[in-house]
Amino acid sequence: MMRHIISSKRVWIGMMFLALLLSASLSYPLYEKHLPQPERFLYNEKQELIDKAPYNPLQAPPFGSDRLGVPLLYKILEGAKYTIGFAIFVSVFRIIFGAATGILLSMYAKRLKGITKGISQSFYNIPTIFMAYILIIPVYITLGINDPVPPTQWIIILFQLAVAVGVALPALTVFIMNEVDEHSKQEYIISAQLMGGSKWYIIRTHIRLFLKDKLFILFMQHVVQSMILFAHLGLLQCFIGGTRDIEMDFGEYKPISLTSEWSGLIGIDRYEYNLAPWIVLGPMFAFAITIFFLNLIAAGVKDAMEKRVLVITKSIKQPKTPYKKHEGFQFAAASVHSKTADS
Repeated sequence: MMRHIISSKRVWIGMMFLALLLSASLSYPLYEKHLPQPERFLYNEKQELIDKAPYNPLQAPPFGSDRLGVPLLYKILEGAKYTIGFAIFVSVFRIIFGAATGILLSMYAKRLKGITKGISQSFYNIPTIFMAYILIIPVYITLGINDPVPPTQWIIILFQLAVAVGVALPALTVFIMNEVDEHSKQEYIISAQLMGGSKWYIIRTHIRLFLKDKLFILFMQHVVQSMILFAHLGLLQCFIGGTRDIEMDFGEYKPISLTSEWSGLIGIDRYEYNLAPWIVLGPMFAFAITIFFLNLIAAGVKDAMEKRVLVITKSIKQPKTPYKKHEGFQFAAASVHSKTADS
């Protein structure tokens, strides 16, 4: 399996992009001081004002700048580690809790299956963003969204991530439970049960191997879903980690994201789309291109799984034994007649 994954070009391209992006983001504080400092106003040699922020992508390539003159590339690089890191964190715990709960319900608590499916189906018609927003916003407002102290900020972040994990668990648990139920009908698992194999033995020996590949695909899909959920929360002014108000001109205050997480960049500046559309399109492009490469990795892993199944299927088929024609073959009756004639 790993040999097919490593040899996949799509997996390589996607992993290289994510590695470069995360490396640039994690090392951003080291080279931040050496980057050109942003300026809100541009003057010519005669100290005459010639332009002011926000600057378009031609003046501050490749994404332009915000109203403070900060290039959007700086913000995107700074927030990449938080955006991708939070999405991976949420996806990992979704898979862990969802797989554990689904396997336990399927193998040990079969009476609770109907109740679990009923509860899960009641959430199907409610968008995930609504549940997340309703659960997050009271705590988000109570603890303070504007420039919280570091301990409070981390409490807000952990609570937001816990809600992002919890809202997807019912559907994920039922999906894994159904997969385990269906796989438990295989003949070799039934044979193992009849021969006295314990439930833990079946989980460790058979169910684990069956779910291993599926869980990796689910992990990649939930990373994308988590990023989309964060983007929706940002549009609803629910930012990961809180905000800080910065004074602009004439006592005007503008909120900025404390973590520069991409959904916060989109949500804070969405009202400036008509003035400077690149302020919103820059983080949206970062979201889109990252999701594209995540889907590219998932597609490469799926192809690797299909190749492995094809190889196993070919190896199981027994080769046909060719019929060998024996030379000099003749009927016994014919040989008897020939001997009689000779005599």
